[in-house]
Amino acid sequence: MRSTAIDTVPLPSLVRRAEEICRERLAERLAKDVEPVACPSCGWMQGEMVEELRRRFAGGLRACGIAFAIASATLSIVFVSLGVWFRFRPTKLDLDCWGIAWAGAAGCAVGLTMIGLRALLGRWRYCSRGRA
Repeated sequence: MRSTAIDTVPLPSLVRRAEEICRERLAERLAKDVEPVACPSCGWMQGEMVEELRRRFAGGLRACGIAFAIASATLSIVFVSLGVWFRFRPTKLDLDCWGIAWAGAAGCAVGLTMIGLRALLGRWRYCSRGRA
C-alpha cells in the first residue's frame, strides 16, 4: 500500500497546494515503486523485485554503519586537530591524541565495513541466478 503525506499550515491555499504535491508524489511512487511478490505458480520474481528486496535487507545495519562511520571520523578529525595543536603548544595534559585519532579511524573503517557487509549479505540472500 502506497501513501504520502505533507504537514502544512491549515490555510486553504496551502492545503490545496499540499494536496496537489501529495497527488503528484503518490502518482510517481505508483508508477516507479515495486512491491516484491513471488509468482504464485512458479515462485520466481522479476529482477526489479529482487533489487527492491536487496535494498530493504538489513536496513538497520546500514544505518548503524553510517552513524558509526560518521561519529568515528568526527572523533578522529577532532583528535588529529588536538594532536597538532598540542604539538606546538605543550601542556600538562596527559592525553594520547594520536592514539584516540587512530582508534577513531579504525572505528570509521568498522562502520564502512558494516555498510559493505550489508550490501554483500543482501546480494547473497537475494541471489537472482536464473530467477530474474
